[in-house]
Formats: sequence, C-alpha cells, structure tokens
Amino acid sequence: MAHGVSRVKKSVKLSDQQFQVVQALNKLGGASAREVQQELNHLGLAHTTIGTVMSRLEKKGVLSSKVQGRERIYRCTVDEGAIRQSMVNSMISTLFKGDSKALMAYLVSEGEFDIDELDELKKLVQHGEDND
Repeated sequence: MAHGVSRVKKSVKLSDQQFQVVQALNKLGGASAREVQQELNHLGLAHTTIGTVMSRLEKKGVLSSKVQGRERIYRCTVDEGAIRQSMVNSMISTLFKGDSKALMAYLVSEGEFDIDELDELKKLVQHGEDND
C-alpha cells in the first residue's frame, strides 16, 4: 500500500463521476483539477466541475490536497481497491440483502457472462478455496 494511503474504515459511497476522478488521480499519482480534467477529457466536464468534485472528495476524507505554486494538488488518501470493495459491499447489502451469491446468480441469469467467463470464474473460486 502506498505511503499515506489507508484502507476504508467506513462505508464509502461514490458516484460514478467521483470514482472516475479517484481512478484518474491514482493513475496520475497526484494532480490538479486541470490535470484530472485533461485525463477525463472524454467525459466533457469543465475544470470547475472537476474541482468541485475533488473538493467534495476531500471533505469525505478520500483525498487530501496542498497548494503548490498557484495550483492545489490532490492525492488519494484511501486505497482505490478498498473503495471498490466498500462500494460493492454496499451494493450487495442494499440490493441483495447481503447475499453475494444472489448477486452472482443475478449476473449469470441476466447473461452478463459467456461460457468462457464462467469457466474463468469457476477457476478463480477453486483457486480461492485452495488458498484457504
């Protein structure tokens, strides 16, 4: 785990846009709102919108910032994987009453996986059981 990055201690719920900002910051290693906007150029968001999102993420404790020259540089304070895990756990709890098998059954029944992907998932499950 990178220096200054912590695991999620409480449930972190981020919008898609917020999570994309976190991913961009992790890719850049730390950046200004303008640099993140350039990284997320495909979203067509204004630099001020990105700045607002980053400010809100800082208030949530997901980012920290410091002023360098004339710009505020943001860094993630929470591990991206831990955020993802928290968000998935929250979704499973909310939509599937805490039953992760129900989520998998739903995804399979909706055709979200082809047969090769199901074989890969089976191998992942078997590998996980072998490591227990």
